[in-house]
Parts: sequence; structure tokens; C-alpha cells
Amino acid sequence: MPNDSSFAALGIVSESEEIAVLDAYKKQIKDDPKNTIFYLSCLQDIGSSMESKRINQFAQNESLRGYYTKFDLARAYQLLEIDQPDFATDDAVLATYQSRCFDYPEREGEFHKALLIIQRYRQNGAIDDFINPSEKKGLSSSTFAA
Repeated sequence: MPNDSSFAALGIVSESEEIAVLDAYKKQIKDDPKNTIFYLSCLQDIGSSMESKRINQFAQNESLRGYYTKFDLARAYQLLEIDQPDFATDDAVLATYQSRCFDYPEREGEFHKALLIIQRYRQNGAIDDFINPSEKKGLSSSTFAA
């Protein structure tokens, strides 16, 4: 059964058709773009609950545009097989990431995307330094030019 609060957040009822759900989502983000992540979370909840391929695909496309929700974060940790993310340090996340890339090099792109999502939520520390090495300690790549 879909979460009624997710429908309410989009301004529709739980009996709504897929197209009405998508239209309501688009209207909400148009009217209130600052809360896009919240509305996307609601859309993901509805798509999952309804088992709607159409809604889930639309939500996935929104994630490809750089909108990541806590659902995406949970999937990122799951992909890297980090069972207790609240207790994992940045260094532990990086070690796990590197281990997965070593064990499954053909999936490195998936693992990298998961790391980017995790970094977006953590927004500091070793993961940020790993992803953006040239920005480490305020140095740019031009600092090293001869």
C-alpha cells in the first residue's frame, strides 16, 4: 500500500493514476523547486509502493540529473555492501569502494556513482578529497605548473 503522506505531499490522493502522479510531481517542483529532493523522495516512495515501472523510470531519470534522495543514498551504501553506514568513517567507505572496484572492475562505474551519492550527503572529509584531489588543501592544478 502506498504511503498516503507521499501522495498528500504531491497534492493528490492514493487512488491517482500514474500520469496524475507524474503531473503532480512536475507541478510541485515547478512551484517549489527548492524542495525537489523532498518531492522526488515522495515520487520514489509512490513508485515503489505501486510497483510502477513508469514512475520508477521517471524518478531514476531525475536522479541522473543529479537529484539524489535518501532512497538513492541507501541504495548506494547497499551497492557497496556497507551495512552500517552511520558507523562507517569516510576512510572505511573509501576502502570498501576501492575493494569493490578491485574485485569487480567491470562495475567500477556503478561503484563510482554510489561513491558520488555518498559524498554528496557527507560533503566533507576523505571522500571529498578522494573525488576532488586537486582541490585538496586549497591547491589547484595550476599551482603545480612550471
